Amino acid sequence: MKISDLINITGGRLENEPQVQAIESATVFPSKVEAGDLFFAARDEDIPAAVERGAYAVIYEGEHPRNLDEEIAWIAVDSVREAAFRLLRYVMLRKEADLVLLRRHEESFLRMILTHKGNVTFLPKEWTKAFETILNSDQRLFVGSDRQLL
Repeated sequence: MKISDLINITGGRLENEPQVQAIESATVFPSKVEAGDLFFAARDEDIPAAVERGAYAVIYEGEHPRNLDEEIAWIAVDSVREAAFRLLRYVMLRKEADLVLLRRHEESFLRMILTHKGNVTFLPKEWTKAFETILNSDQRLFVGSDRQLL
């Protein structure tokens, strides 16, 4: 994805003039960053590790990180979580995927009676794990019980 498209989707502001023009994938976990990835910095202290592992772009909130690689794209946002969700909405539209919000007891019941769990992906309650689940899945049906997440 082009950096310019990423900025439009996430509502971010490009804080420098990077050498890179595109990213390959995205993650919120610095340990999963590979060369060419976009890193969503849910925690500022994870940024150096993501850059060291080869991030081509970093989405962050707050002050611009100092003394880090100016060749990569630094994208400032008001909320990393909201920016990540905006990217997920874009990805889900492209996949033609569906999100289903259930009450907790409905989700528990569905887990018990569902015989082919390969058709449905149950989302973790933590937003960072849900982000990774949706982004890295080929599934088109996601189920959860967290209203804020869905």
